[in-house]
Amino acid sequence: MNCETSSNLDLLEQQLAVMRSLATSLEQSQKFILTLDSPQLERHVAQQQDLCRQWRELQGVAVSTPRSGAYLPAPIAHETPGTTVPSSERRSALVQEVSQVERQIRHLNRVHAALLKYMHRSMTVLANLLSVSDHTYARPKLDHHPAPARSGKE
Repeated sequence: MNCETSSNLDLLEQQLAVMRSLATSLEQSQKFILTLDSPQLERHVAQQQDLCRQWRELQGVAVSTPRSGAYLPAPIAHETPGTTVPSSERRSALVQEVSQVERQIRHLNRVHAALLKYMHRSMTVLANLLSVSDHTYARPKLDHHPAPARSGKE
């Protein structure tokens, strides 16, 4: 396996690691959406933003590297059809796993969007409930008039 091929496969493995981390974070954040745990949800959103930033950086490296590309679709140089080269097997396994993780992330994004919509509706209901009950259970206004003085005779 030549140096360029090894570098391309390493880059693909890095991209796959970031994608796996993103999928894990999306899965974990679901319970925080359902429980309306905003501090934990904010922590996961920050983590997901960082993972997306890492993904974009790796995509930039993949684009700037000659013959790289995220999925290495072309045969590796010096491979002859019909021969099995370890790098070819490794590339095929990585490409297959990337496709699987991409499908998982697409599904998790759809679930995440639906849960966020649910969270938004729940927050709207709570806000409406609080706005209505504010008048019903409002704190009584205190009179600022002093009570009449009592005489010592009773």
